[in-house]
Amino acid sequence: MPSTRPDVGPGSCGTRREKASGAKSARKSSAMLNTWELLKLASGARRLWLRRVAGGGDPRSPKTFGELFRAWLEGHAKKQLATWSDEEKRYRMHLAKPLETRLFAEIQRKDVREIRDNVAEKAGPIQSNRVVALFNRVANWAVDEDHASFNPANRLRKIGQERRRERVLSDDELRRLWAALDEPLAVDHEDGGLSEADLPAALAMRRAIMLLLILGQRRGETIGMTKDELELEGDDPTWTIPPQRTKNGLSHRVPLTATATEILKVAIAASPSPFLFPSSKTDGAIIADAVTKALKRICARVRPKIEGLGAHDLRRTVGTNMRRLGVSVSDGRRNTFA
Repeated sequence: MPSTRPDVGPGSCGTRREKASGAKSARKSSAMLNTWELLKLASGARRLWLRRVAGGGDPRSPKTFGELFRAWLEGHAKKQLATWSDEEKRYRMHLAKPLETRLFAEIQRKDVREIRDNVAEKAGPIQSNRVVALFNRVANWAVDEDHASFNPANRLRKIGQERRRERVLSDDELRRLWAALDEPLAVDHEDGGLSEADLPAALAMRRAIMLLLILGQRRGETIGMTKDELELEGDDPTWTIPPQRTKNGLSHRVPLTATATEILKVAIAASPSPFLFPSSKTDGAIIADAVTKALKRICARVRPKIEGLGAHDLRRTVGTNMRRLGVSVSDGRRNTFA
């Protein structure tokens, strides 16, 4: 009697094999689909990691511009550049948004050119030059370290015309600026006045500017000063700037005057940080731009105003006055106070 079971009888074996094969194929297709969906839904960082592994590369090697910048910052800039914090800020302001997650190998010359032009329009041509220089620094380092094969912005034209500044404070301007820096600060509860919370930072800024005027050292070196760099006791107080914080990579010993020593002792007592001029927002020192802005505000309040003065002009003023007194300010190769 023929079986009444639908899967038994002539051809039933083939039907089972077809069903099994179909089920297996469906599971395989489902697995492939799930894998594809996971890849589609993965974050940008996860996709990048999978692409590196698939290509046989080291997933830990920096490949996006953001990763390269951080590797350059930690592995090179913080050890070699006194102005690394300025470069970090410049990156956040102008390069992070367009390039942070871009694979470096996919960045084209026209991309950097577009950034250059946008920065020139919004922040000025000189800032545009600085941004292009920063991109080149990171890219050339990446090539040297075998993280990249070429720099797409190599020989890209800068559009800002750099002019050497010659601003030097007159004796009268020096007296007026010092008097303004030496004025006592007080809390002002009126709208826009100095609050109790802002008072320590304002005093620290004034001390930093005073030291720039007395010692003539670079802005970044001065505001990055730490307590362990100072030897204030004895007849020969000194400040030793370690090689990792100097422009030429050499240790620099700075003799301290009595006025400078007095200011430094006050700064040490006022600072709860290893830094003499600590930031209120980070664990490090105040940023260089904060000093420049504070100097501009003070110059604007002086009567008559002191026009067109930048932080580096204080260093140039010190060098000029030392030459007037017959003191050599050259290291044999160039003007030390340029």
